[in-house]
Amino acid sequence: MREDVLARWSVDLDAAATVQVALVENYLGPDHADPARRDALAFENWAGLLPVGQVVWLNPPYTPASSLEGFLQRAVTTAAAGVTVAGLVPASTGTDWWWRNIVEPGAEVEYLRGRLIYGGPHSTGGPAPWASALVTWRPAV
Repeated sequence: MREDVLARWSVDLDAAATVQVALVENYLGPDHADPARRDALAFENWAGLLPVGQVVWLNPPYTPASSLEGFLQRAVTTAAAGVTVAGLVPASTGTDWWWRNIVEPGAEVEYLRGRLIYGGPHSTGGPAPWASALVTWRPAV
């Protein structure tokens, strides 16, 4: 998926990563060397952390739901500040957070067929227990 994401978007900030899995050097995550960049939700939006015209990538923690929604709210406010955010999220169309942060703001949704298979340092492997979607929040024109 990494290569697909980087081929599709000009990503300059990975807003929910660790040093081992960050798509780009510019990331926010709990193991960042700069303590100010360890809590992605401490930023009201991420627009000031990347050059104009670049994209924020977001693969947030899916649980707890309150944390997931915090990341999605930042995606909405970042798009409102003029920066595109693209992310991988659980396709939970029956939840309030889906409607508040994806449907109502008018984000683009691309549903992924089947279940993703997780790998890497923070995974036990195997298929995800839910369907996933690529969501793109774009600035208003």
